[in-house]
Amino acid sequence: NNRVFGAVYLDNRNSNNAFDSKSLSVLHTFANQVSHAVENSLHVKNLENLNETILRAGAAQMRFYEIIGNGQAMQKVLKQVVQVAPTDATVLLLGESGTGKELIARAIHENSSRAGENFITLNCSAIPANLLESELFGHEKGAFTGATSSKKGKFEAADGGTLFLDEIGDMDIALQAKLLRALQTGEIQPLGMNEVHHVDIRIIAATNKPLKEKVALGEFREDLYYRLNVFAIKIPPLRERIEDIPALVYYFFEKYKKRHNKQQIAKIAAEIFEILADYSWPGNVRELENTIERAVILCQETTITHQHMPPEIASTYQGPARPDPQSAGSFEESVNEYKKRLILRVIDEKNNNITEVAKHLKLNRSYLYRLLSKLGIET
Repeated sequence: NNRVFGAVYLDNRNSNNAFDSKSLSVLHTFANQVSHAVENSLHVKNLENLNETILRAGAAQMRFYEIIGNGQAMQKVLKQVVQVAPTDATVLLLGESGTGKELIARAIHENSSRAGENFITLNCSAIPANLLESELFGHEKGAFTGATSSKKGKFEAADGGTLFLDEIGDMDIALQAKLLRALQTGEIQPLGMNEVHHVDIRIIAATNKPLKEKVALGEFREDLYYRLNVFAIKIPPLRERIEDIPALVYYFFEKYKKRHNKQQIAKIAAEIFEILADYSWPGNVRELENTIERAVILCQETTITHQHMPPEIASTYQGPARPDPQSAGSFEESVNEYKKRLILRVIDEKNNNITEVAKHLKLNRSYLYRLLSKLGIET
């Protein structure tokens, strides 16, 4: 279409008549085919860039509250939140305990058309099976022993809003059938009542259990699984997003300094970031938060050091590899030390292949080279 996408250069230095009119015809055919391929590729790239721009614009207008994470893993999760929040689809959140499933559920609710209505939570593993049905659907006075008054269930409390069912994998299979009916029909029947109530709610469910395996074992209803699994979001464990640890640490540090009136604490020693990066975090972000709160409470000095870490975490510390923590640097210095450690680890994993390192870290290669120079890393 009279557009130039590039050039093909041919060079032959062994003969004065290497290229003839037949060669030119072949070259024209070749160039036209390549042009179509390049044009299609550019169209795809432009669409991808447009989609990325739309997602970023949507994310910029959304409220994510205490969700901290600029790394690739959490950015993927937040993009999915951007996509599903404006819809009314049922969402299934998958992830280990402590990864922040309720925060993600709340972000979906607060960025939906139901944001002005109730966000009701229910932990299915925290309530005995014989009481869970009443918690969900409510009961009439005298419906069972101890029911001295009528009570609305979580479904009615969430009417018009969102109901977050945490640890759905622990729900008794007999109750799963009643939950499925409520999801399919929008009708609930409180215990001891003959009438049904209509409710309009959005369901967000979460689990740390492998539901597919529970389905195969007959411990979870297959029809309920597919009813819940309309849009699944997998939330990564902290050990798979260690690049987010510095931001999380400083967020919790400032939060608990203020809460516990420990404003004399000015710094976090650089050694802390090494220790935290080497730990496996079985309790995920919740464990990290508790660790930082404990450190703030214990610290009577101006700097948090390895001595304020729990024994199971501090045991990874091999001694000072840097200047005395009392002279530990600023936030920027601490983060730069962490960046250096992370980059060196990836360089080792990728056998000094800078292209692969940049791809893994999602960095522009030229920027990565500048960063290597700034951090004093030689390759």
